[in-house]
Amino acid sequence: MELKHKKIYFYLASFIILSIVIILRISNLFVPFERDEGLYAYIAQRLSLGDIPYKDVFDSKPPMIDILYWIAFRIFGESELSVRIFMNIYTFAGAYALYLITKRIFSYRIGLLSAITFLIVTMSPTVFGQSANTEIFMALPIILAISLLWRGSETNNHRLFFLAGLLLGLAYLTKQVAIFYIAGFIPLICLTIWLENNNWKNLLLYIGGAIIPFGLSIIIYFLLGALQQYYEDTILFSISFAQQIPNNLFIILHTLIPPLFGIIKENIFLTIFALVGLHKLVTDTRNALTSQKGEKLDFISVYRENKRQLYFFFWILAAILATSGGYRYYPHYFIFIVTPCAVLVAIGIDQIIEQTYKLKSDRWHKFIFLFLMIIFVSPFFISKAYWLAAPNTRARILYSKFNPFSEARIISSHIKENTNPADKIFIIGSEPEILFLSQRQSASKYAIIYPLTAPNSLTTTRQIKAMEELVQNKPAYIIIINSQTSILKNKNTPPDFFQFIKKSLDTSYILDGIIIIGDIYNENRYFLGKLALNTFFSNKTQYLEPNDYTIELYKHN
Repeated sequence: MELKHKKIYFYLASFIILSIVIILRISNLFVPFERDEGLYAYIAQRLSLGDIPYKDVFDSKPPMIDILYWIAFRIFGESELSVRIFMNIYTFAGAYALYLITKRIFSYRIGLLSAITFLIVTMSPTVFGQSANTEIFMALPIILAISLLWRGSETNNHRLFFLAGLLLGLAYLTKQVAIFYIAGFIPLICLTIWLENNNWKNLLLYIGGAIIPFGLSIIIYFLLGALQQYYEDTILFSISFAQQIPNNLFIILHTLIPPLFGIIKENIFLTIFALVGLHKLVTDTRNALTSQKGEKLDFISVYRENKRQLYFFFWILAAILATSGGYRYYPHYFIFIVTPCAVLVAIGIDQIIEQTYKLKSDRWHKFIFLFLMIIFVSPFFISKAYWLAAPNTRARILYSKFNPFSEARIISSHIKENTNPADKIFIIGSEPEILFLSQRQSASKYAIIYPLTAPNSLTTTRQIKAMEELVQNKPAYIIIINSQTSILKNKNTPPDFFQFIKKSLDTSYILDGIIIIGDIYNENRYFLGKLALNTFFSNKTQYLEPNDYTIELYKHN
């Protein structure tokens, strides 16, 4: 009865924290799509209309993320909100899977704390937690795969190894960096087979399971006549895009430190307890090794005593490699790392709770309630400027004014009002969310412009294809996003395509809109339709400063 009385404060704090998480996650549902979400949504939209990814629409990711968006649309309707609801359901499923595995390996309390930490950190603005990106959708299959590998090592059940490989294969079809998990767990499986006298068949089944999803995708796109494009888009382009970051330590650190510092700053208390948890695992390992001091080292007993630490080591190593793929450290990439770190946080907090439960004073048991509330609620106070902001302002806080995600809704409405459903448009930039929201097809398969600006052997060929498509389809609108982050044009970009666009605008299009983008707290200035034409052709300098960032809309004559 006394133990139950002690636990009531823990359960109460957990309930309140989860309630806060749900409320804040609901508020995040309405933040505008960013460009990656926009592309996945647009491709899912085109899937419903019979288009074939890679053949009809460029996509650098394997097809699973587009299928997940398509499923969200089929269940909840075709909207931004549908995807966000589906993503949150998926995330809670991942949290439950994390709870199950950590409960099995450690304890019920660590399981619950791990799930709560995971839900808090993965909705953080420091990891773009509002967005339905590939990384958050990969969390569930990765966690389930690790759980199956653990159970498989205990039971020598062949099917569990196969299913683990299959899940990681599906994760690869979501994003290519899952290869680090697939390959990273092979040494762990070999070690498990060797020390526990398991069957080497388990390794073959694991590899086979991992290969099947990719193999099936190859067969499907071969039958659809899109295998060459599938290879060029998801492998060749992804490699060349990653290589745009120079292999220079200073530049790599410059891209790594800001997002990492932001995550640590917001989650400073959770970071401290993650270090406490790491210290606990290291101490347990050291104690296990010390216990055999002076004796002949028994690898099997050492392995069994340190099995959970070993699994955790391979998990976090694979996560670090997946985060570092291509030397680009965008905030949402860190979701790979914060998932195993949620377990470290739980282990660290559990140490404090365990010591407190040993005290007889009820005052200390109430301390647990306050302690948990402070630890888990602190990130929301540290980032209160974000959580108190309106959805459009949140997008501007996260992505700066040089990414027109808030503006996409107004642009899309204008396009929708001034075109027919059969009309096509083209965007000089990488803002496919405009295509999705306006329900208009791109006049070229390149719904994002990065493949036309990336300096590689296929860029010229792609530019030629895009020009042919634009001549054939005659876009009703051409939208120019005057932002380097949206275009990524550099000195090595072939100039032919942009010369073609300039000539087309001069001969066949009239200005139909200019948006002058303000900063976070200054409103944009919209000049749409005749207002744009009259204003900027009569007195352009009155409104435009040299450093103004603008979006331009041109309508076909």
